[in-house]
Amino acid sequence: MSPLSQDTFAPLSSQDDLELALLLCCARTHRDATTVAQIHQLVHQPIRWENLIPLAEWHSVLPLVYQTLNTVCPEKIPPEISKRLRQSFYAISLNNQLLIQTLLILLKQFEDAEIPVLAFKGPLLAISYYGDLNLRQFNDLDLLVARNDFERAQTLLREKNYQPYQVLGWQTAFAHSSSGVGIDLHRALTPPYFKFDLQFEELRSRLQSCSFDNQQIACLSPIDMLLILCVSFCRDRHEQKSRLIQLCDIAQLIQAYPNLDWHQVLNQSRRFGILHMVLVTLALGQQLLQIPLPKMMQTQIQHNSAIESLLHPLATNLLKTNLQPQLLQFDSETFCLDHTFYLALRERWSDKIPYFLNYAALPVDHLQRIQLPKAFDHLYLIRRTIGPKTNLFRLKVLLHRVKLFLRLSPQDSIRFICALALFPCIAIALQHWNIAQIQGVLTRLCRPLSPASPVQVARTVRLVEIAARQYSSRWANCLKRSLVLWYLLRCQGIASELRIGVRREQGEFQAHAWVECQGKILNDIPDVHQSFAAFDSTLMHKLSSD
Repeated sequence: MSPLSQDTFAPLSSQDDLELALLLCCARTHRDATTVAQIHQLVHQPIRWENLIPLAEWHSVLPLVYQTLNTVCPEKIPPEISKRLRQSFYAISLNNQLLIQTLLILLKQFEDAEIPVLAFKGPLLAISYYGDLNLRQFNDLDLLVARNDFERAQTLLREKNYQPYQVLGWQTAFAHSSSGVGIDLHRALTPPYFKFDLQFEELRSRLQSCSFDNQQIACLSPIDMLLILCVSFCRDRHEQKSRLIQLCDIAQLIQAYPNLDWHQVLNQSRRFGILHMVLVTLALGQQLLQIPLPKMMQTQIQHNSAIESLLHPLATNLLKTNLQPQLLQFDSETFCLDHTFYLALRERWSDKIPYFLNYAALPVDHLQRIQLPKAFDHLYLIRRTIGPKTNLFRLKVLLHRVKLFLRLSPQDSIRFICALALFPCIAIALQHWNIAQIQGVLTRLCRPLSPASPVQVARTVRLVEIAARQYSSRWANCLKRSLVLWYLLRCQGIASELRIGVRREQGEFQAHAWVECQGKILNDIPDVHQSFAAFDSTLMHKLSSD
C-alpha cells in the first residue's frame, strides 16, 4: 500500500506530543523490536510524566501502558509515576473483577428468566482477545436483547435493584442502587439515525464460546465483533467519546484471529453499508498501532478515494480534541464539518437520509431565523421548535421529546423543569451579583446535607445536561451548568462543591467551572484539574465577594 498523506497525522508532528507518541507505542498490543526501540528512544526525551497518566486514563489504556513500561524500561520510570501507575492498575483490576462477577450473575438471572441475552464489549473483549482480564479497562457492562424482550429485560433489571438513569429509544442505562455497577441494556446496536441493521437473531446464529473461571460464556463471532467495533468507533467521534482503546481492541482481535475471513468482512461491510467505516478505522489503526492488515485490505484502503479525506478528521479528533475539557462554545463551522464527515462515512443514500433528517430538525441557523430581543434569548427551547419552517418532522421530534419527558419519574420531572427554569435565572443573576452572593441565596433554599446515592447523583447530572442542551452556549456555559447542578444536588441534601479553575493559554487566562461530589468530578472529564488550577473554596468566595 502506498503511504497515506503525512498531513493526515499532523497531530503527532510537534515537540509537545512526546507523551502522545509514547502512549501510542505503549498501547501497541504486539511489541516488536522496532516498537521497543522507539520506546527506549522516547523515554530518553524530556517526557512530562505527569501528563502521561491522564492521557492513558482518558484513552482507557492505562493497564497496557503500565504493563509495557514495566516490561520494557522499568528503570526509566520516575518512582512516583511508577507508584501511581501501579496503584491505578490494581484499582482497575479490582473493578474488572467486580464487573465480570456481576456479569456472570446477570447472565444466570437472564437464563433463569428465559430471556435470551448477549454480552459484548467490556470483559468479553478482555477474555476473548487480550487473554487477561486485567489488561482491558472497562467501566460498565453492555447487554443486547431482542426488541420484543426489551421491556422484560428492563423489568428484570429493576427487580435486581438496577435503576434506570438514561432512557433512549435504542438503549437504557442502569446503575445498581448499592454497588453502582452500570449496565447499558441495548435493543439495537446503534440509534435509528445511525443505521446499522445487524440483528439480534443473526448475531445469535454465529455465537462462539469463551471460558472464564471454568465457566463457558457465549460471545460474538470475531467478524461480527470487528464490524461492531468499527461502527462504534466512528459513531463515538460525534460525541467526543472515541478512545485509543477501541483501536487496541481491534488490534487484539486481529492478532487473536490471524486466519480471519477478510472476504467475509468485506462482504458483510458492503451488505450493511459500513465499508467506509471499516476501512477508515482499520487504516487509522494501522497507522497508529501498526495493526497488521492483509494485502487485500490494504488494497481496498488504497483504492478507496474517500478514506484519506476521512482519516484526517478522525485522527485529529482522537488525538487532539478529546485531550482538553470542552469550554462549551458553539462553533457553527465545526458543527457543519462534523456532519459533513458523517454523511461522507455512509455509502448509501438510504443511510445518509435518516442521519440528515435527524439533524435537519435542529438546523444550525435557527438562532437567526427568528429575531427576538436579546432579553428573550432564554426562550431558546420555544424558538427552536416554532419557526417559519416548522414541519411535520419537527413536530414528530417535539412529540418524541414529550414522550421521553413523560417517562421520567415525578421527582425527575420536577428537577428537569427546575433546571430549565434555573438557567435563565442564573444567567440574569450573574449580570448583577457575584458567584458567592448567588450561592448564598441558593443555599438558604437547600435541605440539610445527607449521604449521597450514586444513582441519584448520576440522574441529576444527566437531567442538567439534557436541560442545558435546550439553550445557547451563552445561557448554558460551564459556569451556569455547574451552578445549576450544584444547586439541584444541594436541594436533595447531597454535599457538592462548585470548583472554579484557571489556566494560561497563549498569554491569556481562561476560566472553567465544574462540580465535585466526594472528590469525584461530576460534569467534566476526571482529570480536568490537570488542565485548570482550581481555587480553594475559601479563596474563591473571598475573590467573588471582593
